Amino acid sequence: MQRTPLWKRPTASLLGLLLIAPAAFGAEIDPKAQDVLNKMADYLESAKSYQVSTTWITDASAQGLQNKSVSHATVALERPNKFAFRLTGDSPKTVIISDGKELTSYLENYRSIAKEAVPDDFSSMAGSLVANVIGQTPYHGFLFTEDVSAGLVGDASKIAYHGIEEKDGVKCHHLEVFREGPGFQLYIQEGDQPVVRAIVPDTKMMEERLSYRVPGIQVEISFSFDDWKVNQPIDPSVFAFTPPEDTFKKDTLFAMIQAGPPHALLGKKAPTFSLTKLDGTEFDLSENLGDKVIVLDFWSMRCGPCVSALPTLAEVAKEYKDKGVVLLAVNLGEPQDMITSFLENKEVDLPVGLDMTRLAATTYQVGPIPQTVIIGKNGVIENVHIGLPPDLKSLLTKELDTLIAGKSLLD
Repeated sequence: MQRTPLWKRPTASLLGLLLIAPAAFGAEIDPKAQDVLNKMADYLESAKSYQVSTTWITDASAQGLQNKSVSHATVALERPNKFAFRLTGDSPKTVIISDGKELTSYLENYRSIAKEAVPDDFSSMAGSLVANVIGQTPYHGFLFTEDVSAGLVGDASKIAYHGIEEKDGVKCHHLEVFREGPGFQLYIQEGDQPVVRAIVPDTKMMEERLSYRVPGIQVEISFSFDDWKVNQPIDPSVFAFTPPEDTFKKDTLFAMIQAGPPHALLGKKAPTFSLTKLDGTEFDLSENLGDKVIVLDFWSMRCGPCVSALPTLAEVAKEYKDKGVVLLAVNLGEPQDMITSFLENKEVDLPVGLDMTRLAATTYQVGPIPQTVIIGKNGVIENVHIGLPPDLKSLLTKELDTLIAGKSLLD
């Protein structure tokens, strides 16, 4: 499979190289810079609520090619424990919301939403998984901290002050933040609303890390913070979210991330195929859809976990044959005579489909194997197991019993 060059991948991939470095102690801070930071922190920390819209642009060029990505985030905070973070644009959509009673997390990449107990206050978010998710987009996490200044520059080794400059039409204090990781230029609005207006990271370290793969690469990144609304009423709809219809429910954000992104076909109608079985008969998936519960196990003799699963699959196929379940072990293009001999030596008897051209595997987007696909009576893909679960027998038994009873694994 052809891979997209790193410098042309979505914004978050490049921003990963900007993640905050370990904290440095004994920072050298210009007194003027310290005064500006203190006023900014006091202003935001004393605010009952605030909202801000952010935009960041990543512009990478190399070898005559250019890639530009633009992402947006909106942030709303209302003390003691209401907040909303929405990420859109060229980055995968992310929504983290606390309405004061319930914490809602939605990650587009995972096609999942989780609802759980809300944190007592913002100080309890430090080091939490929620903070880490928000922190994957650098320079947003400080907006959700009780110590705003530390959240923004707490890892600095030196902070310089460069005077008053106009940034995007607004007069700002210009600070330069040095640290073990990439530093950045920081612009804080002058006057009685000392809010962050722009951050421009130093990309030299990023360019050096990428240059061995992409000679001559140049990267420019900028963050702008606009439309600040401090101590103004926040519409209740800001703290509400309705997910897309094909979203899966998880108990917690941790469970969502632990499970990983769902298979692309999960929850969708099972695509059909036909192939010849090891016994010479034909198997047409469409003839079983909408009537039977179907298990498709994609495997190869060269795959150790696949081979380990075969006896269990054979046992399940036999036990559920008269319960409306069809199981087919789809072999990925190996010689028919070798498969026959192999199964005889293993004393395994189960229905095997011969995917000689790997068309079925391609149709089901099979990558690592074994891959076991569970299809419900309604023809919808109810689950996809990649790899060999330690409790395969009990797992399949539970899932098949649920589907036979007319229930769904997707609920």
